[in-house]
Amino acid sequence: MGKKWLFAGIICSLALVWTSAEAQGAGQEVLRASWGAEPEAVGLLDRPEMERCGPLSFTIDKGQLLLLDNINRRVAKAEAGQPLQTLAAGVVGWSICPDDAGGCLVMSREGVTRYGGKGAQIGRYPLQPEAKVIEGYGSELTRSAVRGVALNNVDQKAYPVAAWSASKSLRALNAGEAKPYKGRLGLDDNALAYSIKRISSKDIRVLGIESGGKVLVSVSIQADGDPLGAVLFKGQDSEGRLYVEIERLVSGRAELEVHRYAQDGRRLAVYAMPNDYYTTVYKKTEVTSDGSLYQMLTTPEGVVFYRY
Repeated sequence: MGKKWLFAGIICSLALVWTSAEAQGAGQEVLRASWGAEPEAVGLLDRPEMERCGPLSFTIDKGQLLLLDNINRRVAKAEAGQPLQTLAAGVVGWSICPDDAGGCLVMSREGVTRYGGKGAQIGRYPLQPEAKVIEGYGSELTRSAVRGVALNNVDQKAYPVAAWSASKSLRALNAGEAKPYKGRLGLDDNALAYSIKRISSKDIRVLGIESGGKVLVSVSIQADGDPLGAVLFKGQDSEGRLYVEIERLVSGRAELEVHRYAQDGRRLAVYAMPNDYYTTVYKKTEVTSDGSLYQMLTTPEGVVFYRY
């Protein structure tokens, strides 16, 4: 995606209001918004000759929504019962995650920037030469309880960005710490990285891989008889349960689901979600440590957030 869409075109925005109406399936609607130009807004770029663009990514930090609002060049936040407001201004990027201290980290082409709880820039972490970064769907910044901040890339590797110091603050990587992990990192750390392996069209697995490369976990993804499109490992919760986002191909359409699996391979739950996105979105879902699932959906009328 070129830089020109950040500065040209028809720029609109959308105001967010917390609600409690039932969403599709088992989801609960927590935010609904209409396109507009109010200060509590998220930008939309809509030109016929360009890809329609709105918010690319979001994250949840202790129940607070953090939204990467590229068109308005900021990180916005919303707490329950409160209008959307700006956390950090002058921000452009394509992936976001919390820093576990009330702020956030934002990935851009130049590296990762950390913003504190009051919006000030408090750290910058350059991308390492080893990082083969691919901007787009499924490339997500994450933080691990043990291994720090990393980019879960679409090439099934996690590229370290920053590490935890002895005092649990983030620090730059030392020599030898930039080696990528073979798999994507989960939110809660059990010393494994997770990779999706397509053994055949009907046999797709999540593999839990230790640092030495040995596979300790192998979970078969249940497609219920349908072919699968995109398959992403999304993370794990505090109880070690695994979450996988899939697109199931049914009668020419892609149906979005998130599956929850036990480490022993049992499928514990299936969450069916709407998948008719109005704008390009790099991150559709997020899992939190308590096992909650959140979805950001863009529509012609605006943006809706669901909690499952």
